[in-house]
Amino acid sequence: MLICIVDDSDTNLTLLELSLQRLDPSLRFAVFTDPLAALEACARDLPDVVLVDYMMPGIDGCTFIARFRALPGAEEIPVVLSTAATEREIKRRAIELGVTDFLPKPVDPHELKTRMRCMIALRRLTQRAG
Repeated sequence: MLICIVDDSDTNLTLLELSLQRLDPSLRFAVFTDPLAALEACARDLPDVVLVDYMMPGIDGCTFIARFRALPGAEEIPVVLSTAATEREIKRRAIELGVTDFLPKPVDPHELKTRMRCMIALRRLTQRAG
């Protein structure tokens, strides 16, 4: 199972990946500080779950979600948006674009693991059903 993590902070990427590696040693990770590079990689090899930050240079998390959802086969892939933003407009837009869940920042490691465990289970169910 491939998890794509997109965050403009190298420190955040390292902490997120290390936390998630403990969930399941068979998980593979593709980590990106550049959301456009992440989209290019996703177009070549669709991940099973995406965790994306909202505030990034170049494009924000909602724009990333819109472009990701437009990729062939990406419609049912769970996408989690990590954000410290509390504005309803951001959350409403993300929901309209197809976000699966939200992860508040600062990220609590236990909440991260729980939410991602659910997203992995959801992906496995959609793979079996499809």
